Amino acid sequence: MVYRIDLGGETVNEHRVVEALTETAHVMGAAVVAARERKGRYRVDGATEPWDIVVDVNGQVHLSAPTRPDADPAVQVARLYELAGSLRPIGLAGVDRELQLPIEAVTALDVPAKQFAEEMEQSKSISPDLQPPADTDRVPWPVNWSEYEPFARVGGFAWGVDLSREDAVARYNQVVECAPERIEALRGLARAHGLDFGPAPEQLDKLNEWFINSVEDAPGAYTLRPEWHSVLYDITIFIGQTLVERNPALRWSVTTKGSRRTVPHFQETVVSGFKDAPYGLDVFEHVLRVGAAATALNGLRPEHETTFSSLVEASES
Repeated sequence: MVYRIDLGGETVNEHRVVEALTETAHVMGAAVVAARERKGRYRVDGATEPWDIVVDVNGQVHLSAPTRPDADPAVQVARLYELAGSLRPIGLAGVDRELQLPIEAVTALDVPAKQFAEEMEQSKSISPDLQPPADTDRVPWPVNWSEYEPFARVGGFAWGVDLSREDAVARYNQVVECAPERIEALRGLARAHGLDFGPAPEQLDKLNEWFINSVEDAPGAYTLRPEWHSVLYDITIFIGQTLVERNPALRWSVTTKGSRRTVPHFQETVVSGFKDAPYGLDVFEHVLRVGAAATALNGLRPEHETTFSSLVEASES
């Protein structure tokens, strides 16, 4: 989890952004250095201690600080706000994403500091043996959502097993009917981030890489932010539709007879027709596993068998 300030204006000049931040950071006793992991990413660190502040420039500017358990909320918020304020003279206005307020509207920093502290607490697990805490070292890649229309899935976030029979069937019909539309929505989102979108293994691997580096969990809910649920559904539809189109024996289906105790994937929309999987393949479950692994602690990342390309390859064999 991260605390973030988003800044935007008519134009974003990366050189001017870095120049302004460098000047302010120097006065604060810190330096701005380019990060190795990603073009357009920089880190702000003090001369004697790490500040753990990340700057991303990708059409907008994003200042992020991980809500680490050893962070000082008041100090980190003060740093974020001072750095963000230094970009106002070059035409960039900041919005505190967590408070959903322009930074100019925040008159007392104890309010964002309190929010930062709350998110630190929410990063902890109430049941460490069963649920790992959030990865507080990870700073997701920022995402441009401006042209993306989220998927209003029948039943929302609920699992199929918790739906009425009528809603489970309605969700299945929605997937079948909306597949082309949702794949186009995902294509647009992928292309907005420089991805060559398609079903080829190398294209799926790039989509997988972008997803695991960008997916973001919601504070305190042990779930993803709402827009990422939509992306999960869209990726599920894309992969499932790829399988259906490549193999005439496969099809989308939903089982409403029986019960959750007697039927695997009961009332879930799955891809069926596999000889060795009589109850079908729950693609969403596999895609969700990738997202959960990406946001978990201790460097846990999806193993090869849960990547998008290997899921397609395994299903075709």
